Amino acid sequence: MVNNINKEWLTRLSKLDYAFQPIVNIHSGNAFGFEALLRCWEAAGFNSIEDVFDSAYQDGVLHQVDLFLRKKAIIKFAQFKQHRHTKLFYNLDNRLFDSRDYAPGNTMDMLKEYGYSHDDICFEISEKHPFHAGMDVPKTFSAYRQQGYKIAVDDCGIGFSGLQLLYYAEPDYIKIDRFFIQNMGNDPKKRLVVSTIVSFAHFMGSLVLAEGVETRDEYSQCKEIGCDMIQGYFVQRPQLDLKELKIRYNTIETLSREDRRNGAFKDRSLIANEVSYIKPVFSDCDIITIMEQFRKGGHGGFFPVVNRYEEPVGVVCETAFNDYIFSKFGRQLLENPSFGKDISKFTKRIPIANIHSSVEKLIETYTQYNNNEGLISIH
Repeated sequence: MVNNINKEWLTRLSKLDYAFQPIVNIHSGNAFGFEALLRCWEAAGFNSIEDVFDSAYQDGVLHQVDLFLRKKAIIKFAQFKQHRHTKLFYNLDNRLFDSRDYAPGNTMDMLKEYGYSHDDICFEISEKHPFHAGMDVPKTFSAYRQQGYKIAVDDCGIGFSGLQLLYYAEPDYIKIDRFFIQNMGNDPKKRLVVSTIVSFAHFMGSLVLAEGVETRDEYSQCKEIGCDMIQGYFVQRPQLDLKELKIRYNTIETLSREDRRNGAFKDRSLIANEVSYIKPVFSDCDIITIMEQFRKGGHGGFFPVVNRYEEPVGVVCETAFNDYIFSKFGRQLLENPSFGKDISKFTKRIPIANIHSSVEKLIETYTQYNNNEGLISIH
């Protein structure tokens, strides 16, 4: 995978290291994932992190450099990840897709070698560099999603084409840039921007991550406005030493409990009384099995779909199979290998709503969605 990198590049890359910063649930403090952040670039002779990738792009080896660094991050994080379900958030330079040495399909081999699945990694894509005019952006992102990888749009709000990126990427996670988080409580315009992004993200079925949270006030503002996760010095600074990372950050859980005691979630009991539990199906469930479950009835016409870590993926509706259920050769068609082995083609993303939200917020999210299949509730 690194055949095109000369000895000088290999020497410099070997000096680079990764620190990891936690991304935690804003209510429980549980570590959802960790972002890999490049370090020791000075020792490798670079002026900055950006200089590493700028130089690789100019030398025509960006993809090879990225694969080298991707493997380095995966190997190191695997030491912490053993027996723990936490995602690795890895930054992709979007010039990678325009690089002369770009070739898809290398990541899965890496993941398998070190005990990962595609659910264990999330690629962060920023708009720091514009996508070139000839690139089929939807097709590129679709290819990653079809392979099962999670996608996060990084630094949301800092670029002028950000809405286009959100539209094409259909990301699983949206990371709001620190510029909008800083001093948000005293800046109504920033608060409006963040609130709008949160509403838009949940409408699309994406989770929202606030970057650069450094104070308790910023934390409280993010929680009140509806962010799902936070990342920043308020939780923990990036750590080179894996032993410093935690599975749960109790400070966040304590603050959340204090808010509940102060009445911040007055609608919680009302919402809980109206929530119905429907047993989900797994995203790798085969098509014939799900058809049989629909035939048995008692499901309300749909099933929630989760991955093997019980993270929401979307819903699968009985109506999606109508043309096959009532067709003479429907079962044979669905058993055709061209349909794939699982229900991914029939799974539909729907809006996400946090169980801690107000009744008004839940109703607003639900009514904005035309088809009204429902909401996926997260804790």
